[in-house]
Amino acid sequence: MKYEKALDQGWIDLEIAYPGKTKFIICFLNKNYILDLKDKIVRDLDYNNADTEISVLLMHFLVKMKSFVPRPNSGKIGFRNLPGGDVYYDVFYKRVLQKLAELYSKKKPEFVRALEDKLCCSVIASGDFGYRATIFPEVQVDIVLWDSDEEFDAECNILFYDYIKDLMDTEDVIVACEVIVSRIKQVIGENQAGTPD
Repeated sequence: MKYEKALDQGWIDLEIAYPGKTKFIICFLNKNYILDLKDKIVRDLDYNNADTEISVLLMHFLVKMKSFVPRPNSGKIGFRNLPGGDVYYDVFYKRVLQKLAELYSKKKPEFVRALEDKLCCSVIASGDFGYRATIFPEVQVDIVLWDSDEEFDAECNILFYDYIKDLMDTEDVIVACEVIVSRIKQVIGENQAGTPD
């Protein structure tokens, strides 16, 4: 129900931010979506309706982009440095970081294939294994993983460019990262019903 109200408000916010605009095409995690303001529908280019969570996320991003003023990047930050990041960290850790580390340690070759093929991530020199994912063309995140050893389980961290605070609310960052997890699970055959994609 929460997302239904947010979806209704999203259409209103888009119409206010972009008067007269009837359609948007936006790339999210290497997949293009059409937002049709006239018919109030969000779908991918194969005409599959987008999940409500993704629809709301796309709307929020487009509204924030309207007033976004690019500024010099002052570096990368961890999740806790996002507004309210300390409050949401446990949720982010359980839903995203822990799941990515588990998938990485269980099915490393398939995990790599998912990042490279499904999400078109690029390799970065960080941790034991690092990739840069493009959430939106203007928003990239670094996924950094460490292999397990005799003492420690595999670990994961995600770093964000500091300007993400101007483009996405912390709750939307969590949803976007959950979609990364979901798409990796799809590729390696572990996706569960009810996970946004």
